[in-house]
Amino acid sequence: MNKPTQPNEQGLFQKITDSIKESLSQSIGVYASAYGEVLELLNKEFGVDAISSLCGLLLLEGLPKPDIHDVPIIKNKDFYYLIMKLSRHVTAAYGSKHDSTYTLVNEEECNKEAKGYSPEEIEIAAICSRAGIYPNMLLSLVTSPPLFVASYYLALDPSLHSLILCIRGTFSVNDIVSDMILYGSPFTYKEEEGIVHTGMYKTAQETLKYVFPSLEKARNEYPNLDLIITGHSLGGGIATLITLFLNEQKPEWNIHCYGFAPAATLSENIAMMPEVNELVTSIVFDYDVVPSLSLNSCKRLIKRMNKVLEQVGFDYIKYIAKLSQGMKTSEAARQLVEEYEKPIDDSIDVIISPQPLLPGGEVYQILREPNNMFSLQLVANNVFGEIKVSNSMIADHLPTNYIIATTKLYKQMTNEEIEEDRKKLFEQCLEMV
Repeated sequence: MNKPTQPNEQGLFQKITDSIKESLSQSIGVYASAYGEVLELLNKEFGVDAISSLCGLLLLEGLPKPDIHDVPIIKNKDFYYLIMKLSRHVTAAYGSKHDSTYTLVNEEECNKEAKGYSPEEIEIAAICSRAGIYPNMLLSLVTSPPLFVASYYLALDPSLHSLILCIRGTFSVNDIVSDMILYGSPFTYKEEEGIVHTGMYKTAQETLKYVFPSLEKARNEYPNLDLIITGHSLGGGIATLITLFLNEQKPEWNIHCYGFAPAATLSENIAMMPEVNELVTSIVFDYDVVPSLSLNSCKRLIKRMNKVLEQVGFDYIKYIAKLSQGMKTSEAARQLVEEYEKPIDDSIDVIISPQPLLPGGEVYQILREPNNMFSLQLVANNVFGEIKVSNSMIADHLPTNYIIATTKLYKQMTNEEIEEDRKKLFEQCLEMV
């Protein structure tokens, strides 16, 4: 049995991680390294040795990827516009602080325009200009809620002929990863018994109680509008559950949930129920890790890492040499695997408990294709029962990348250009608050 040879030089592990971060920074800029986040998670939650984890992840990345590029789904123009517009809403929910950290907007120019306005006015202008609405369309905004209530906003969006309840996800990537690792609780929906993510279940219950008076008032004032509940990451998982709860309370309301990068929320039997499919649509971008992140999938990942490390030793020096030649982490890992003469098997056949949690409803995955193209595919929920290792698995989760992917997909499928002047809209929104 081959074990990874321990390096003799002090600080070699730091050199490896620094090389990875430098390589990754070429593609994801200021965002955190995917491996750095996962290594921290595995060490913190499971006590897994950092060097072994890194070796295992790199070998898993180098393995041939399963072919998930099936025949693309062709939806109507309205669907592409809808997900493109909602990707802006779910990003808007993160507010001005997200803008100043991760946005595509020139922060210095926006700060110049915002002089003389209060933080609350700037927040409203940032949210509205990102969502493509005006301040008079914002019906309710909660940014500092009590315990177990998610931040959210309720707004009119005439372009979608809908009321939008947008649930904010967790801002910090570190918090996102930590929040995913929670045990499930028993959950019954339409007499089907299953499991639900404990933290999101509690938060969805309390958030619905908090927002319901505003929702009911808006429904009474705008009875002809549909209600769309949406969110990104944790917000997508909470939006899923609020939709299920609200449908039971108000079956006469025309409600649908669109979750972007939704956190793994429901056991498979409930996630795939026809009744859930009718109410919930989940959108996942390529290798986004969060929809696959549950206690079960992390345990499976550790077993897969251990299995590949038992089959092949990891050559640190050779890997660093490949990075120093300018190779990307994925290419260097792939070459290491190819240089090993025998096939490497990472399959896990044993039953691992607890059962995996999955995104709910119909799941559409946006995949990268050659020549900067994208495709949309309808995939089974249980595809997300296992973590697919990629150096883009954190970058693919970022809400701004969902904006980019859905916008390019819309342009590709409709041949229409999208004209946006975020700075101008930000200025207009400031004048209106």
